[in-house]
Amino acid sequence: MKKYSLVLLAIMFAFLVGCTPNLNDLQENVEDDFQNGDLANYIEEISISVGEKTETNEGDLYPVDVTANVNKEFISLTEEEIYKAAESTFMEFDDFYLDPNSFYETLMLKNEGNTYEIEFASIQNNSFEIEIDGIVYSAESFVPEETEETEEVTENGSATKEEIYEFMKLKYDEITNYGETYVPELHDLEVAELASENFNISAQEAGDIYIEMEMNQYNN
Repeated sequence: MKKYSLVLLAIMFAFLVGCTPNLNDLQENVEDDFQNGDLANYIEEISISVGEKTETNEGDLYPVDVTANVNKEFISLTEEEIYKAAESTFMEFDDFYLDPNSFYETLMLKNEGNTYEIEFASIQNNSFEIEIDGIVYSAESFVPEETEETEEVTENGSATKEEIYEFMKLKYDEITNYGETYVPELHDLEVAELASENFNISAQEAGDIYIEMEMNQYNN
């Protein structure tokens, strides 16, 4: 009986060892993954650590945390440049599983006390984010404000404010001979009504849009 117990223990031990990730193989896989994309221009050295097996949608797997030491050029990048460099690298990944038994969990980019953390879970959910100095950035963080303004649609949803503004500017130039005969009490209402008819909005809304866009142009 004792002999059979020892054999059973040996089999179980061999099974467990066989399922444990090989650190050398994992290291090679990680280094291969990070050779692609813009991050490769800044990474000097990569190290990994493997956590305890955890439950995932793909079964019980080992989480792998990656720490990459980056050069001084990386520290001089803006938040947007850091984000785009990381994004270009992750888009080259086939997936976020290193082998049948392990998966990427976090990436830490470090240099001289500066640390940038990325959770791979957010990438897998198609919501790529990176934490820099405690602030979480996503693609939406770097959309220029002027793009949001010019692409904002009116209440009827058929035209942008930029389109209405450009139409009204053209009409002002045509009707007033580029401002030479401009009479505010007469032409403001006339142009607003033309925009109202053309874009199926009220003359009041058209006038408000023109004033808003003019102010934006002045402030910029």
